[in-house]
Amino acid sequence: STPTGLLCFVNSLVSQQELYCFFPGQYQLIGPPQPIVAILGDVILPCHLRPAMDAVAMTVEWARPDLEPRFVHVWRDGVDLLSHQNPSYKGRTSLFINKMKHGDVSLTLSNVKLSDEGRYRCYIPSLDRETTVSLVIGNTLHCLPHFHPVPSCPSEVVRGSVSCSRSPYQTAALPPEPCHLMGLVFVQIPG
Repeated sequence: STPTGLLCFVNSLVSQQELYCFFPGQYQLIGPPQPIVAILGDVILPCHLRPAMDAVAMTVEWARPDLEPRFVHVWRDGVDLLSHQNPSYKGRTSLFINKMKHGDVSLTLSNVKLSDEGRYRCYIPSLDRETTVSLVIGNTLHCLPHFHPVPSCPSEVVRGSVSCSRSPYQTAALPPEPCHLMGLVFVQIPG
């Protein structure tokens, strides 16, 4: 888009005041092109400025428009502003302050729940830029047959809460504990 005016603000959070000036139209807020899939534990919802710039003094809003209150996490004036945060996210969200200096405003969501599934909006009001991140909470893990190691899984076997099948993917229903290997998640199936 075409720049409409010069926007300036002062970062007073550091001992030396810094003046930031930019054309709002020259920045983009980038999120992932595909949904983020989470199974257990913590997940990072990626969001960053392009080109990179210090976002510590900016307001960053993470929200779910389908919830009331809609705010998941708000960063304003150099601090977390959680007074309007949706109660289901209390104590489970954070930003990487050291990465915000480089334009990374990704949200960490801890102790992921099924109810966390949905569309998240990352918005920076001073730039009038936003992006959407879709979070899918999986209760089933699919492993393509050519990935190694592939969990061993006899056809049509059911053991407790673990069910297995072979076609077209190997599938294991949770809750066995997952293990991480080279960025892939595999489920340990009791033998």
